[in-house]
Amino acid sequence: MILISYDLNGNRKNYDGLFDAIKHLGDWCHCLKSDWLIYTNKTPQQVYESLRLCLDNDDYLLVNEVNLYALVGWLPKDASDWVNARVPAYR
Repeated sequence: MILISYDLNGNRKNYDGLFDAIKHLGDWCHCLKSDWLIYTNKTPQQVYESLRLCLDNDDYLLVNEVNLYALVGWLPKDASDWVNARVPAYR
């Protein structure tokens, strides 16, 4: 599972291209305002390369592989259900 975080500071008014690119990477969950989780076999580098072209030069992007055995947090119910359906049963 990969976590995608961003700050969108650019001149673009419409980031639909970025959101569509994220959705095409695999099974996805828009878990927080500027954070998405994706369940994919792609590496963080591949995800980064797929998304970087959708951003302006003053936007920021962080792509990080999630350790499913050390995943903790508090999310909205739909996001929590999505995560719980994809983590190993015995952590």
